[in-house]
Amino acid sequence: MLDMISNGFTFAGMLWPRTFLLLGDLEAATGNRQAAVGAYQIFLGMWQSGDPEVQPMVRRAREALTRLGP
Repeated sequence: MLDMISNGFTFAGMLWPRTFLLLGDLEAATGNRQAAVGAYQIFLGMWQSGDPEVQPMVRRAREALTRLGP
């Protein structure tokens, strides 16, 4: 998911997973459970097998999903 190339190469697409994590947090805080679960699942789909430095965020998303329930 790389953004369109404009003035040279841009890798802002690498921010997408983090955006979905924050979206999940916001939706959960406002009580929109379904949207929060969806955002966390998209995030996990992108980074669940990511490098060790992103695993704390992956763990946080999994914990949030657990709190939201089935």
